Amino acid sequence: MKNGRCGLCKKDGILHNSHLVPKAVYKLVRDPKSQGGSSPLKVDTSLRKAGRTDKQVTAHFLCGACEIKFSKFGETPASKLWGNFFDFPMLDLLIRQGPSAHHQRRAIYATADVPINIVDSLYYFALSVVWRAAVWPTTFAKVNSCKGAMLPPVLTAIEEFLLDPKGRVSDIFMVVDVNTHKALNGIFSFPARIKAAEVEGFQFDLLGFRFMVFLGPVFPSEIQLLMHSFDRDILFTTSNHMDSSATKQIAKYLYENDID
Repeated sequence: MKNGRCGLCKKDGILHNSHLVPKAVYKLVRDPKSQGGSSPLKVDTSLRKAGRTDKQVTAHFLCGACEIKFSKFGETPASKLWGNFFDFPMLDLLIRQGPSAHHQRRAIYATADVPINIVDSLYYFALSVVWRAAVWPTTFAKVNSCKGAMLPPVLTAIEEFLLDPKGRVSDIFMVVDVNTHKALNGIFSFPARIKAAEVEGFQFDLLGFRFMVFLGPVFPSEIQLLMHSFDRDILFTTSNHMDSSATKQIAKYLYENDID
């Protein structure tokens, strides 16, 4: 710990060694004990590098009170929903609920039928992670694309929500895509800017979840259609993440380099 100004509440005091991605996640991306329990495999296809490491991304950034908020409203309830090598509570919940529609390769679920405490906690958790990526106080190449992606009014609105989570943040649309391919639950990716000309936003994967956070006020027609069709600012879907281009790129790299 050290003294400084908290990145969220802006109060001076003792700063904790905060995690960009929750500390608990790193334990769950290690290999299962039945397979040796090896350190997480880090893959960087852009640099064509791969290796096992237990290194975690941290910085003295948040005060104790804000760390407690992140845990209480986001990380603790979210941790009861994410997947691992053995089960996936959120996927089980959606399967029991059943889809209300299908769109391309995804099944879409009625947000109104998902328990509100689950909706609220995943919404808070996703915003807390992308906000951290956008304002992370130290240089970290993996989230550099996120720096400057949020305009000051958007940053302010998100910070106010994270400090006092009531309602929703205006002009944000979120898709929580739940993976149906069990073997891919034990991975995560750091937030990155969505590479699309017509939309601004962030995406990250975490233990079976793929969070896509789109920033308005202007949205492309496809997102507008989803928003109007389901009358929600957060949408739950399921899909096989093995079919995504990013996963195929990683799988191809591992195969070509005989990495397991």
